[in-house]
Amino acid sequence: MVYYFGGIIVLFHLGYVIVPILLIEGANYVEHYGLVRKKLDGVHYEDINHFHSWNAPQRFSSYVFFRLQRHSDHHVHSYRPYQILRSYDASPTLPFGYES
Repeated sequence: MVYYFGGIIVLFHLGYVIVPILLIEGANYVEHYGLVRKKLDGVHYEDINHFHSWNAPQRFSSYVFFRLQRHSDHHVHSYRPYQILRSYDASPTLPFGYES
């Protein structure tokens, strides 16, 4: 492809590879920012619960991010398929969703 399109195709390829990675890692950072588990002793931490990750219950987030906004339920019940993840009122909530 470089032969036909030149160096611009390399830049295009790098762009469509790097941009999604940055978006996913950015969302992952936002989902966990500022939430800390208590250290029980020198080695162990408290079990993961619903209040250890952010939720974003906005409808737009649900449609675009495939129920990613129900992130705390994913942490507590990792075996549960994303289609049936639940939202909990006790979980921290992002005020405007991931899209803001």
